Amino acid sequence: MSKFPSPIEIEAKIRLLIDLKNLDEKRIAIEIDMNNSTLKVGIAGFGIIGKLRSKCINHTKNMTVVSACDKVMPKSSELDKKIKFYSDYETMIKSESLDVLFVCMTNDIAPKATCYALENGLHVFCEKPPGKN
Repeated sequence: MSKFPSPIEIEAKIRLLIDLKNLDEKRIAIEIDMNNSTLKVGIAGFGIIGKLRSKCINHTKNMTVVSACDKVMPKSSELDKKIKFYSDYETMIKSESLDVLFVCMTNDIAPKATCYALENGLHVFCEKPPGKN
């Protein structure tokens, strides 16, 4: 028996799956009140892609990265002082009042992190496949 949810289970849980490069303010306006509201974003996986996503998000109106997590602590020069850093996504999601989670983790971990975030009421952006088969 696989330790990962089946593709059918994941598909049932995923409410919002959008690739960042297709994200624009018109699509976000559907989800938030545009009266100066800002979506608080967490990034799960702060490697090369996570850092790139962080820069892109912080240049997007109505979104700001407030936390990130990775099993490897980034160098202080790579970490924005405004971002709170965690060693795992579960602690980050429990500790922060996030609106959105960007999953920038490897394919073997991404489905579990995606499902956990959805179960905790977050919108999720993930480019990974929802299952192995």
